[in-house]
Amino acid sequence: MARLLVALVCAYLTTTVGASLRLELSRLEAKASSLATVRRAIAPVRWRQGWHVTEYRIGDPPQPVQSIIDVGSGLVWTQSATCHPRCISQDLDCYNPDRSRSAHSVPCDNRTLCAAAHAGRCTGHNAACTIMAKNGAEGIELWDLAGDLGVDVFTFGSEKVTIAFGRMREIKLFKPEILGGASGVIGLGKGPLSLVSQLGHTKFSYCFTEDVNATSHLVIGSSAVLGDGPVTSIPFVVNPSEEPYNTLYYVPLIGLSVGNVRLAIPTAAFNMRRASPWLWTGGTIIDSCIETMFLVDVAYKALRQEVARQMDSSLLPTTSEWPEYCVDRWDVGAVPPLVLHFGDGADLVLPATNYWMPLADDRTCMVVYSSAERNTTLPMNETTVIGSYMQQDMHVLYDIGKGEISFQAAHCSSM
Repeated sequence: MARLLVALVCAYLTTTVGASLRLELSRLEAKASSLATVRRAIAPVRWRQGWHVTEYRIGDPPQPVQSIIDVGSGLVWTQSATCHPRCISQDLDCYNPDRSRSAHSVPCDNRTLCAAAHAGRCTGHNAACTIMAKNGAEGIELWDLAGDLGVDVFTFGSEKVTIAFGRMREIKLFKPEILGGASGVIGLGKGPLSLVSQLGHTKFSYCFTEDVNATSHLVIGSSAVLGDGPVTSIPFVVNPSEEPYNTLYYVPLIGLSVGNVRLAIPTAAFNMRRASPWLWTGGTIIDSCIETMFLVDVAYKALRQEVARQMDSSLLPTTSEWPEYCVDRWDVGAVPPLVLHFGDGADLVLPATNYWMPLADDRTCMVVYSSAERNTTLPMNETTVIGSYMQQDMHVLYDIGKGEISFQAAHCSSM
């Protein structure tokens, strides 16, 4: 449950540096092959043990990898065959750069690519550019990684493109099975080393389903569009310039309703604020690596009280702190929708099935929690997170160029 905010170590770069990064990749690409700029990237997505995992190939000849989709991360990384002493269990063979004719290491003196990856442990002029990544919050770390920055050819369907990515060799996991057999993470955040930024596109979409037998798709580029029908569009909040907050997708949540009842929550409860010169807290982020929803505590308490009032006779006794509220699985149809109100007047309606999850054969439980649970500290204890379960069976379009995110109800298992 506690899939908390990705805190990726990366440098804050301006748009000019981002353009330089793509130029640097083009130079490396020209040395390796005559690849054209990718027009679009489409990759299959499947649900696995709480994660949404996509598949593509790396290298020449291509080696298959499976990566968790993470819109809160600014880095693409995969486990390398050189991992030592800690390697994670994964379903596919580890990516081996020695078996790829198109693989290159990025040296420390590459000021564009290495600066974007935060070269924390460079030891000499010709040393490999070292990178580090961490996922978790204070006291609840999911993984802690170190490796080097490499460049290789990525294949998405018939499209090929050269990408800079992390080749991780030192991996520490909160739980050995935490990645569910995946090879790594595909970062789709706003950072310069995210897949979206490196491809030079400003749009991407996905449609999540928790049907284990279904396949949906991640689409990056001009093909990322919504279909006919009602659409809820929400502007992004301007990011702080400091890392890692500059890579996240913030939205202007101002209130909640349970059914037709507006909750008495101060609008300021959802505000983002600077807690110290390098620390921002509060605000609301959209995330795909966190499955459930975390609300700032005052909002959670208001939600809990209203749900208890409306669902009083249907609530079942629980034997654990998490989850707090459950109903018989046949009663989920009586659960009112949860409405998210945003600052521009947009409302996103979450049906019961998007915030109550089947957790046993006979019961369905509310999977919205307080950000202050389990002794979390700043910035997580004041931050609201809209996780992937809240987004299921919605076609979600990120339009970074327009500065907005859009949601459209969809049957994701058939897309």
